[in-house]
Amino acid sequence: VPVFTLSDGSVPKELHKLLQHTTPAQTDALLKLNFQTNPVEASINAYLIQLPGKLVLIDTGSGELFGPGAGGGLLASLASAGFMAAQITDILITHVHSDHTGGLVHGGQRVFKNATVHVEKRDLDFFFDAMAQKRTGYDQEYFDIAAKTLKPYIDAGQVRPINADG
Repeated sequence: VPVFTLSDGSVPKELHKLLQHTTPAQTDALLKLNFQTNPVEASINAYLIQLPGKLVLIDTGSGELFGPGAGGGLLASLASAGFMAAQITDILITHVHSDHTGGLVHGGQRVFKNATVHVEKRDLDFFFDAMAQKRTGYDQEYFDIAAKTLKPYIDAGQVRPINADG
């Protein structure tokens, strides 16, 4: 079964702010051992699986959500592999975060108009629960991103929940 790794680009990660229970000096020392410096460039990847009669895309990268030069290269990578967005039949979203769902839309419009989006039911229930953010304190940005990226597919009837519990 052919599997393609597709780059959506990269995004700088400020490890001094991200990492806990360490100091900037400790982080910098470990990075130096690997010939790196802070911030580090984190790759944003997606995967395409070519099955008989199906093209399954796993995650869609960040799209335009991180701004110019930080992601947004998925469609070019897809084209380099010889495919177009219209050919994608199924999209599996591993989890609802911006670097996994951002490429679903461009300018608020669906990018993969012929694809069914498969996403875990608990993620859908959580991110589309009007009270979940208040109950949990989870960053509001994630709820906004879920609405921006998944709602156009929900409205089009193209989202299929995955029930991981059976």
